[in-house]
Amino acid sequence: MLVFTDADCLLQPGCLAALSAVVADSPQHSCFQLCLAGDPSNAVGRAEELRLMTFQKQMLQPNGSIRYLNTAGFAIRRERAAAEVNLFDPSALRGEDTLLLANLMQRGELPLFVPRAVVQHVISLPLLQCLRKDVRSAWLEGRTYDLIAAKRVVIRMSKDERVAMLQEMWRAASHDSIGRIAWFVVVLRQGLQRFVSVIYRCRRLGTSAQPTPTAPTKSV
Repeated sequence: MLVFTDADCLLQPGCLAALSAVVADSPQHSCFQLCLAGDPSNAVGRAEELRLMTFQKQMLQPNGSIRYLNTAGFAIRRERAAAEVNLFDPSALRGEDTLLLANLMQRGELPLFVPRAVVQHVISLPLLQCLRKDVRSAWLEGRTYDLIAAKRVVIRMSKDERVAMLQEMWRAASHDSIGRIAWFVVVLRQGLQRFVSVIYRCRRLGTSAQPTPTAPTKSV
């Protein structure tokens, strides 16, 4: 197996053992999404915990697969990775794991979710720096979503799914371990990312609508 994670993530005790057990029991699956969790020690971490907990629950399919792929905690069989020409597209500067998910969905495949293999995402940045990072990431992801759109694969959640997720997060935020502030932090970060995505698309449409300059002709 090849297991991917990020520098700001911590594999929790028993994570790899849980993954190994599921891999052994699921020979028909090649890709596995580990369970991501936030760090509840600060407001930004609790917001991340709220977002991940709700999002993964909503994206989970009845057969145990999940419409989500994040290389903060992802595993793939080595022979499957070797069979791919480019497992990750180098032209995707951000969101390359989402592009990989689109490629899998084109083939009718989704990663198998492994809920007991927990990876904790530890965000050490304060909220303002997180927002700045969100802006940069959303802008770079614009190119990746252009590539996904060309595949005719629906990755983004629908409006109804977004509303349902916000409602579910609001209910989950009532617990003292999370708190309502986490809900507002999630809404702020997600709203900012969506705003930047809209700006990217508007700028791209404006650029593509401009006429291509032609070379001047010479009179003889």
